[in-house]
Amino acid sequence: MVVVLIESLSAQTMSIYEGTKNSTPFLDSIAQRSLFYKNFYCSGIHTCNGVYSTLFGLPALMSTHPMSNVLSNNLVFNGLPYTLKKSGYNNIFFCTHGPNFDNLGYFLSKNNIDRLFNENDYPTDARENAWGVNDEWLLDYSLGKMDSLSKLNKPFFASVLTISTHPPQEMPRKTNYKPTTTIPFDQAYEFTDYALKKVYSQASTYPWYNNTLFCFCC
Repeated sequence: MVVVLIESLSAQTMSIYEGTKNSTPFLDSIAQRSLFYKNFYCSGIHTCNGVYSTLFGLPALMSTHPMSNVLSNNLVFNGLPYTLKKSGYNNIFFCTHGPNFDNLGYFLSKNNIDRLFNENDYPTDARENAWGVNDEWLLDYSLGKMDSLSKLNKPFFASVLTISTHPPQEMPRKTNYKPTTTIPFDQAYEFTDYALKKVYSQASTYPWYNNTLFCFCC
């Protein structure tokens, strides 16, 4: 199972929602031939809210960081990692930045994520900016790790947290992709959509693809 948490994705960027922009042709195309939940809402305005609610099925509380407070640090949560771990899955998580951001390193390792891949695992020259590597690089890297896990003959659960559409949205420098617009905000979403299409197409060539559920979340 692969869950991709797409940073700051909103209905206005997708034509399938009849939004004002058409920056995500790949996501729009797979929405038309997949299970698509149109009434899908975010659980908060911060990235940590999306990670917490997606993996553990709990709502965000206002003014409380769900993964970095006195109460949550002392608890172990049920959810996807816990349930799949009991079924023999290897659970991995990929982010572009360091493990201390949003307390991901501590919180996820305590809650049945076996390995958090972060900027400490990536070459320094691959970093794009203060957020780390861009989405294209991260998705390519994560695909290689997923393929390696599949060869252990054990199911895996991979979560990938994108970053290139995080404010302030701007087109990454380290890519060959050529956007169709000159607007930096729209370029960032076009780029992430391109990166998702690229890795999804590559994944379809692997033996484990037909037995893997892909879930793209905003």
